[in-house]
Amino acid sequence: MNSTVNVLLLSIILVSCNVSPGVYSNAECYNVKMSKDSLIKEVKLFKEKNAEFNLPEGVKFEEGITDFTGLYYFYFYFEDVNVILLSWIRENTFESSTFAIVSIQDCKGCMWKDVNDDLSKNENEFYKEVFENRILSKVSSNWEKR
Repeated sequence: MNSTVNVLLLSIILVSCNVSPGVYSNAECYNVKMSKDSLIKEVKLFKEKNAEFNLPEGVKFEEGITDFTGLYYFYFYFEDVNVILLSWIRENTFESSTFAIVSIQDCKGCMWKDVNDDLSKNENEFYKEVFENRILSKVSSNWEKR
């Protein structure tokens, strides 16, 4: 009996580690071998050096920890496709973090479209590739998809 309970508890723990929390459950998540604070610092530095990814004039979204989730939010603007990408960072362990793509908004003021839910398969793949190549690979060389 005791070993059955232990196996059951271990199974629940292992499965729960691979499931996203209820908030932004459709987000595309990437594991980054870097602490949350270090990753945030790298993204801020990247945005300072690459101003083309900053939001266009007149568009104001607050970056940082802005709600109860404790997630650190970043917005990236892609002028060539005229979209804003919402992302977040959270800590996994002291030495690893999750950097996730949440949703996309075109700059015509349309509604946000969630990655892996509201976008077509081609759109999803396109925006994931854009994020991986233009942002993620520039702030860390040590990352993988979850």
